[in-house]
Amino acid sequence: MEGYRRRLGQLRCKYVMSRQVISVEFGTPLLDAWNLMKAHRIKSLPVTDRVRRVVGIVTQSDYLRFLDQTNYLAL
Repeated sequence: MEGYRRRLGQLRCKYVMSRQVISVEFGTPLLDAWNLMKAHRIKSLPVTDRVRRVVGIVTQSDYLRFLDQTNYLAL
């Protein structure tokens, strides 16, 4: 811990986290989530329920895994 403290100093979450969180609601089509990630140059999105509670996350890896599965099924 001391090494981290020396290296990072007084780093706080507020210095690296976004205040305007971009998220998608559960049930959003994966292509819409992908387009949001591309447009905002981010690698993941929180997934929320109807009252904006976080219920999961969707990542670029999820999208690529989906593409691999659909390409495999098409063979």
